[in-house]
Amino acid sequence: MVTPRQQSDPLSHKLETHKEPDKRGSLIQQYKESDAWLWTEVAAIVIGLAFVVPTAIMLWNDVEDSDTQRIEQAWELVNQNAPGDTAIGPALEYLNNQKTSLNGINLSANDSQSGVYLEGVNLSGADLFRVDLSQASLLDANLSEANLLDANLSGADLLRANLSEVNLTNADLSKANLLDGNLSGADLLRANLSGVNLTNARLSEANLLDANLSGAQLADSNLSAAFISNANLSGAFLINANLSGVDLTNANLTKVNLFDANLSGANLSAADLSGAYLIVANLSEANLWNADLSNTFLQGTNFSQANLFEAKLSGAFLQGSNLSGANLINADLSGANLSSSRNLRQNQLDLACGNDKTRLPEGLTVKACSK
Repeated sequence: MVTPRQQSDPLSHKLETHKEPDKRGSLIQQYKESDAWLWTEVAAIVIGLAFVVPTAIMLWNDVEDSDTQRIEQAWELVNQNAPGDTAIGPALEYLNNQKTSLNGINLSANDSQSGVYLEGVNLSGADLFRVDLSQASLLDANLSEANLLDANLSGADLLRANLSEVNLTNADLSKANLLDGNLSGADLLRANLSGVNLTNARLSEANLLDANLSGAQLADSNLSAAFISNANLSGAFLINANLSGVDLTNANLTKVNLFDANLSGANLSAADLSGAYLIVANLSEANLWNADLSNTFLQGTNFSQANLFEAKLSGAFLQGSNLSGANLINADLSGANLSSSRNLRQNQLDLACGNDKTRLPEGLTVKACSK
């Protein structure tokens, strides 16, 4: 006879067997929860770092060695200065991207060579102090914000080049081609721009203090708000140029051609414009205090509201000019031809002076200048 207890023994055994803990799992769990497991992890990390760190250092050194090697190779290309070598431009770009100073490099051409080929080169912000790039081909080059202090760019071809905000103090750009160039905001203090081609160039807000622009080609150029005080523009060609608001104090503008140029609001105090051509130019509201306009061609010029206080207009040609509201106090009109000038009033002439050779519109007179 089987008792109830005996019948339940197999089930009880199974339940007891099921509840019996896994000693192996328990040992692993205890090991993981012990300090030994922590030290094992630390040891594994240390061993890993022992392999990884030296490898990383080796890779870093390889990268540094590679960069050093590339820089050395770039300098070799630059120093070779082979005319027409198209690799020089990318080499200079690489050196500039590596923040390497490029000051003092000599890429000038001798008598038997053409200039170095750097068309389209991007050297924005580069340190090019005292570089020699005479006769270089720099068409469409980007030199914006570069330092070209004391640089030699004489005879260089900078067609459509970007030289905005560049430092060209004391630079030599004589006979360079800057047709359609962008020099807005550039610093050209004491720069030599004699004979330069700046046709249709942008020079707004440029600093041309004491610059030499004698014989320069500046037709259709934009020099609005530029600072050209004490500059030499003798014989320069500025047909249809925009010089509105320009500071030309004490500038040398003798024999300059400013035909149809816009000089409205310009400051020409004490400027020398003797023998200049300003036919149909706009000088409205310009300041010409003590300016020398003797023997100047001013036919059809707009002087409305201009300040001609103490200006020298002896021998000037003013036929057809507009003198509406112009200040002629102490202006010297000796020998000037104002015969067909417009909007000239007697009260203006009463404050000026002239001589028996002064020609005025019918009915107007002017007192003789005191010797």
